[in-house]
Amino acid sequence: MFVKRNADGLVVALSREASADCTEFVADESDEVKNFVQISDEKEAAVEDLAQSDLDMVRVVEDLVNLLIDSSVIRFTDLPSAAQQKLLNRRAMRDQMNPVDLLDNEDDFNF
Repeated sequence: MFVKRNADGLVVALSREASADCTEFVADESDEVKNFVQISDEKEAAVEDLAQSDLDMVRVVEDLVNLLIDSSVIRFTDLPSAAQQKLLNRRAMRDQMNPVDLLDNEDDFNF
């Protein structure tokens, strides 16, 4: 492996081939390479966890907006048109994924 080092001499990049940035050869089995790969894997896992958390938060924010609208704290039309369209699109996508039509449109129940 060819490595790039920072000003402190720590490995900050790896390459299988020599390049302008990665000029120093270090054995694949070296502790430096192993440590760099382990840290990179940990960072990648942290980034993936954060991305999943972002997706979860999107749903929380969407539910919060719907709650505020349902509670008449805000009106749907108070939102910018781009936000309205995004909320409508998400609602339509969710409805397509989870259709629950318990009553047929032709059913006529008198309660």
